[in-house]
Order: sequence, then C-alpha cells, then structure tokens
Amino acid sequence: MEILQTPLGNTGSVLSETPPMEPQFQAVFDWLQGCFHLRDNVDLEYFQALFTNVFKDEWITDDDRPIYKGRHFAHSFRTIRGTVLAWNNTDEGIDCWLSATGTSLVGGTFKNLREFLQYLLTKKTRFTRIDVAIDDYSKSLKPHYFRTAYQREQHQGFRKISFIENFESSDLEEEQGFTVYMGRRNGNKLTRFYNKSVESNGEIDAYRLEIEYKDDYTKNVIDYLLSADNFATAITDLVVSAIDFRDVDDVQLLWWNAFISRLQAQPVHLLCDRIKPSIESSMNWIEHQVETTLATVQEFCERITVNFDDWLKERLDSGRTRMRGVHQAMIKEAVRVCAVPALPPPPLPDYGELF
Repeated sequence: MEILQTPLGNTGSVLSETPPMEPQFQAVFDWLQGCFHLRDNVDLEYFQALFTNVFKDEWITDDDRPIYKGRHFAHSFRTIRGTVLAWNNTDEGIDCWLSATGTSLVGGTFKNLREFLQYLLTKKTRFTRIDVAIDDYSKSLKPHYFRTAYQREQHQGFRKISFIENFESSDLEEEQGFTVYMGRRNGNKLTRFYNKSVESNGEIDAYRLEIEYKDDYTKNVIDYLLSADNFATAITDLVVSAIDFRDVDDVQLLWWNAFISRLQAQPVHLLCDRIKPSIESSMNWIEHQVETTLATVQEFCERITVNFDDWLKERLDSGRTRMRGVHQAMIKEAVRVCAVPALPPPPLPDYGELF
C-alpha cells in the first residue's frame, strides 16, 4: 500500500491506496469533525493514545484551555499538526468535540483510518463535517468553465455561486489566485474549486476541487467510505457526486464529462438524511447559537435602561404569529413524549388506628 503525502499547511492530506485514476490526479481526505460521548477520564486517555498511535500526531497536553465551537467547552487539547479535541465533564460522563485536520490524518494508513472511523461509530459519533477533494495537477478544469455553466443555467447540485479572483497579481493564469464557491457556506454541502499552488506557496502545483459535506450528509458519506474497497476511488466518487453540469437536453457538458472519465469516477446518489425537527434540537440550537447574543442584548438594555423583558416578550409574540403546522407538531410530539401518567394518590391513613 502506498501512502501519498502532501506538504503540511492548510492542505489536508492525501490518504489513499494507489489510485486507479491518471497520475495527474490525487485523492485527498481533508477534514473530519464530530461530537461523541466518553464514559470517564480513562476513556479520554485511551482516545488520545489511539489517535496518536493511528496518526502519529502528538497531543500538546500542557496547553489545556477553554474553547468555543458552537458551544463552550471548558477544556481542549491540540496536536502538533493542528487537530483539536475539546470536552466538558458532565454527570453522565464526558462530552467531546473533535476537529481532525488533514495534516493529522496523513499520518495514518487507509486500514487504520477505517478502524478509527469504526471506533468513532461505536461511540455513536455525530459527524458534523467531512471534506474530500481531488487535486488536478494537469489543471484541466478552469474557473471560467464553472462561471459560464452557471450563467447559462447548466448546473445541478447548487443554486448559488461566487468567485474570488486575483488575490495575488500575476500575468500568468496558472499563478493567479482564485476560488469558486458553489453552494451556501452555511449549508450541508459546499464545493470549492481553487488554485492550490497559490494557497500552498507552490508546494502543491495543482487545482483542487473540494467538497465539504456537513451534518445531514455525513452519515451516508461515512457509510460509503467504509464500504469501499479502494479509498481513493470512494473519494473521487463522492467529489463528482456533489455537482453536475448539463445542457437543456440533459446531456453532460463535454468538459465535465471528460474530467469524470479521466478520473474513472462513478457518481453516486448520496441521500441527505435530514433530522426531523424537534423541541430538543431547537433548544440545543438556542443554547449553542443564540444565548450569547441574548446576553449581549440584555446587557445593552440594562445600560440604557430599556426593559429587556418587554422587548423579549414582543419578540416571542411576533414569533407566535409565524408559527406553522410543523412547529405545532413539534410541540405536540414533545408533550406526548414528556407526558407521564399521573400516579394515583397514596391512600389516606386510617386515623382510627391512631387513636
């Protein structure tokens, strides 16, 4: 098995078996992020030792610090190559958040990565982000291909596109910096196409097509990776599955078809397992995303002697007017789950026996 590596930096890794595609391409596993629960400090120490053993990346354990990543974590460690493990101690155990960079993941093998992912599944990990990519050293794709297809409405898999160009001036296109974003940055799927040579200061002389899968997509991404015989093949399939380019007759555009053919990739229909909205998820979202903003507004109101409670009540009254059937269904289901049958009252004492 050949382990293909890219230089360190904000690049991620290449972690694959020898790919069946042309040598001008490289499959990249770039990011792994998720939340899981451990029983105690023994489990926590085991996880840290396991990560170090698999990926050959040491934890900087003397740099324990609080961190905020959607929620506040009282503790966090970093590795030498930038992976972050944050956690909170609770009455039920330890709640953990892991953000593993590609520069850490490059230290493992495909076999070890598979076992590590399977270990995370045993901990019922909720994966929140997985980045996979293809580095094109032939630079066969060009930024204007995506722009033209978007302008002609010949694109699928995304609705919004944005461009950042020429952040380093040059007369040569190959040396110009550019990034094409396809999709919403806060959505569950985002595609990036950019000049990796500029971003890596020439260490990786390639154009990178990168897919960021988040939240609802991640379970199926993990399942597909673990079921694959060849890791590189699975990555290329996932990358080309995120977007597509076709004309009005539903015929794939020539440049995109040629790219997929050279990769020998097979696009897969990746389902988005959307989590059914619930009162619990809504409350968690408020705790993680809104409570700091509310505290800020409250302090502002106190300083200018505005009644925060009145303002908050107005917001709640306004929100009630916009509630729809889905919100009422969430309430009904939460009440049903929380409802506990009333226990019969204890029998009254026989006062006659007391006298």
